[in-house]
Amino acid sequence: GDLKVQADGASAVTLDNANNVAVNVTGGLSTTGAGGGTKNIKMGTGTTWQVAGNVNLTGGALTAGTSTLVLAGTAADQTLTSATEIFNNLQINNTAADPANDDVIIADPLDVNGTFTLTDGELDLDTNDPTVNIAGNITLDGGSITKSSTGAQVTFDGDLTYTDNVGGLDIGDVAIGTSPDTTNLGSNIKVGHLQINGGDVLNTNGYDIDAGGNITTIGTLNATAGAGGASQINLEAIWNKTGVFTQDTSTVTFDGNNQSILGSTTFNNLSKTNGNVTLTFEAGATQTISGNLTLIGTAGNLLSLHSSASPGIWNISVPAAKTLNYLSV
Repeated sequence: GDLKVQADGASAVTLDNANNVAVNVTGGLSTTGAGGGTKNIKMGTGTTWQVAGNVNLTGGALTAGTSTLVLAGTAADQTLTSATEIFNNLQINNTAADPANDDVIIADPLDVNGTFTLTDGELDLDTNDPTVNIAGNITLDGGSITKSSTGAQVTFDGDLTYTDNVGGLDIGDVAIGTSPDTTNLGSNIKVGHLQINGGDVLNTNGYDIDAGGNITTIGTLNATAGAGGASQINLEAIWNKTGVFTQDTSTVTFDGNNQSILGSTTFNNLSKTNGNVTLTFEAGATQTISGNLTLIGTAGNLLSLHSSASPGIWNISVPAAKTLNYLSV
């Protein structure tokens, strides 16, 4: 059944897992009951709390310790309302057989100071468009994600490794770091907009980035080859670099429609191969290609290369290895 922590009148009440036992709640967990006093939950050290229903901490105070909260529904959607309380480790493992009933809906801003694991179920970041902060390793082993449709940001705000073992799960708009933080890729990553904040680092380790929006580098994007081979970086909108880009053997592909390059960048390979669109270069900036440059439109549908200002000069260092066809400059 449900586990409800309720205060008597104005007095505070505390549910203290001082003996650090595993807790299995077959219903919901809440601190929303009657009474004006604070409803405290102390989750304990190294403990696992499995909850099959909704979690609502409105009116409560959570001491997460080194616990893990597992949202482990088996037959129905779940809603997580943290009410500004901070979790240690969080695992999503809703195993409802009907895909229409396996959602875990995040109702308000979510802050996870430990690890985040998606094992099963649908992580719903769209219904309420919450911001999400995660400080520990992020592991996607199963399930699915419905990303925010309004661009609510997921911030990786610790030193962590991101691993998508499912492949191709789009987590939405991502910010790397609250400075100084380092994110290491343990797999390919699919995002909307990607921003690497000042003082923060994203190491691709040879894995790929697929961005459905902008890539903004204020800190450091290190695309040095590694376990994933040579990094392939795709983006559909604006490349904006004011920080550091370590290109190594990577390829950056502009695979959207009209796109822009802001700031000066040294690329290894740079590619854009669709016609009847414009690639705009920031006036006064210089793009240097150390590997291969591929810019290709089609007959009757040229790829236009323009400056961001008119009149305005944009600069590009064209390498010996190049394929340039059907262009308008």
